[in-house]
Amino acid sequence: GLTETASFAPPVTSLLKRAREQWPNVEFNLLQARSDDLLAALVERRIDVAFMRSPAPNLAALQWRSFLSEGFFVAVPSGHVLAAEPAIALEALKREALILPRGRTGDATMRAKIALAFANVGVAPRIVQETPEYIMAINLVAAGFGVSLVPTVLGGLRQGEVVYRPLVSTPPLSTEIIVVTRQEDLSPVATNFLAL
Repeated sequence: GLTETASFAPPVTSLLKRAREQWPNVEFNLLQARSDDLLAALVERRIDVAFMRSPAPNLAALQWRSFLSEGFFVAVPSGHVLAAEPAIALEALKREALILPRGRTGDATMRAKIALAFANVGVAPRIVQETPEYIMAINLVAAGFGVSLVPTVLGGLRQGEVVYRPLVSTPPLSTEIIVVTRQEDLSPVATNFLAL
C-alpha cells in the first residue's frame, strides 16, 4: 500500500523495482489510499506492507520503521516574485496566501509543526485554502491561488506553471515516510521485502 505522496518518492519506486527484479514470480498488487485506509487494510490482512507519512500508527497489531526523511519545498506560481529566489525563508511567506492540505492522518501533526515553525519566526501563517491532498494544493498554486509547502518528492509536478524552491527554516521543517506492517503473521514474501 502507498499513500499519494509516498508513491512519488524515488526510494519507494526504486525499492519496488528491485523487488520485482529480484522476485519475478511474485505478484505485486499495489493499493494507493489514504493512511487510515491503509492501516485498516493491514489489520484486515488485505495488504502486507504500507508506505505512508508519519506519525506512526498507535495500534498494537502494527509495527513501523523509518524509511525516508525529507524537507519541504515552497511551491510558487511561475512569475511570482519568490520564484527568482534560490531558496525561500519562512519569514518571506508572512504575507503570502498559503494553500495547505488537511483531513488526512498526520495532517494535524504536520499542521502543528508548520504553525510552530511560523511562530518561531514571529509570523502567523495566512492559510487561504485547504485541500484534501498535496496534488490539489500544487494544482491551485499553478492556478495562482497562492503558495504551498510540499514535501520535496513532489518537486517537479506541473513544471512550467509551478516553481519549487527549498524552504529555509530553523529548525528545518521535515516530514517522514514510514513503512508499516503487522506485528505478527507476516508472510515470507513480506518478510523478504522488508529485508530488501
